[in-house]
Amino acid sequence: MRAAVVVGLMSAYAHLLDRHITCHTWMFFPSGWARYGDWPDIAACRAPSPLLVQYDLDDALFPVAGMKAADARLVQHYASVGHPEAYRGEFYPGPHKFDLEMQASAFAWLKQWLLP
Repeated sequence: MRAAVVVGLMSAYAHLLDRHITCHTWMFFPSGWARYGDWPDIAACRAPSPLLVQYDLDDALFPVAGMKAADARLVQHYASVGHPEAYRGEFYPGPHKFDLEMQASAFAWLKQWLLP
């Protein structure tokens, strides 16, 4: 996989625990996972391969603080491998969605990295 896009599914783990457990399946909270890493760490395992994460700011499934923390962690991971340009986080107003604006951006991102 040369490039990836994550849409409306990224948060720091700790921010989900307060009020966001009941809206997710138990599979989203594997037992003991937090001892080893965080959701952004899984996504960053593929760094420096290009990654775009699109966040929905009014998403009832993920808290804004968790999204911002995930974005900051991904920025840090990609900078640490010397390729900060290979990660981009985009924040959109509105609920959990993948609308036309987001699709256009996602497809442009993939085109940029897959069709040089």
